Amino acid sequence: MLQDMHDGFGSQLVIAKMMVEQSQMSQVSLARLLEETIADLYLLVDTLGSSDNYLSNALVDFRFRTQQRLAGTPLALHWNLQVDDSPEVSPKTVLQILRLVQEALNNALKHAKANNIHLDFTYDAVKGLLTVSVADDGIGIVKQTAYGRGQKNMMARARAVGGKLSVSNSYPGTLVQMSVPLSG
Repeated sequence: MLQDMHDGFGSQLVIAKMMVEQSQMSQVSLARLLEETIADLYLLVDTLGSSDNYLSNALVDFRFRTQQRLAGTPLALHWNLQVDDSPEVSPKTVLQILRLVQEALNNALKHAKANNIHLDFTYDAVKGLLTVSVADDGIGIVKQTAYGRGQKNMMARARAVGGKLSVSNSYPGTLVQMSVPLSG
């Protein structure tokens, strides 16, 4: 939890403080950053603080908060949640999955110039496999772009839950996909 506080909203608050002190952030930008920080805090508290933290409940809550945050923007989010048959998942695993999706979504918002983002969560009970994908219809990955900190963090989060991650162009756009084995 401490790492998530440090990497998430703790880091955002430090950046905001530094930029405000150096007069490098407008009030609008500060308000947006603080809104993201509050959403990040809610994600952490709701995910780790719930005793009945099933994956489906966490995803419904994440969808609600994400849609609230992006209300009024021209971006369309398309959700496909098919995880009702998934086994109970530890809060730490749920948090890692949501953090990875949050990073993929933020990357799409910042870089893709997308009109649509599709978020798919599907559990295959026969294989015991959760597949998570975030696909946008934006400009795709620029070839000379090196993996940034966000993609490295996503890879680390996927490994932390025993999953595999791929990031690729999907023409148009980018596809981030993770497969995670879940045992019931």
